[in-house]
Amino acid sequence: MRKKEAFGVGSRLRELRERYLKLTQTQLADLLGVKQNTLSSWEREARDIPTWVYSFLASHFGVNINWLLTGEGEPFLTPSTEPVKKKDSYEGLSQEDRKLLELIKNLPPKDKDLVIQLLKRVAMATTSGSTSETSKNF
Repeated sequence: MRKKEAFGVGSRLRELRERYLKLTQTQLADLLGVKQNTLSSWEREARDIPTWVYSFLASHFGVNINWLLTGEGEPFLTPSTEPVKKKDSYEGLSQEDRKLLELIKNLPPKDKDLVIQLLKRVAMATTSGSTSETSKNF
């Protein structure tokens, strides 16, 4: 019979967020593009952490996924005690573009899909020079 871990992956995620990244649940949730209560459920181990979250943490902060999953090794892949932070994904965007992305991010998935379809149609019409035609269809 396997011995149950005293601290599971959710506890290590919380430790990573608080101790190493110095982020609140809301801040990390925003970076991940999820709601704060979703992150909370991962930390409490009420829900499984999706695979993409591990990839995000590794690529954006240099997190050692083996440590996150098992508790073995060091929390970060770099020898430094400081996490490797990538550039802000909104860097270079205007305030208006940032607001638009935030609005889209907070939509329910079904509505988000509709907005994406609409934006694709407008973009295609713009490149073909017929934006007035597209607006008549909506």
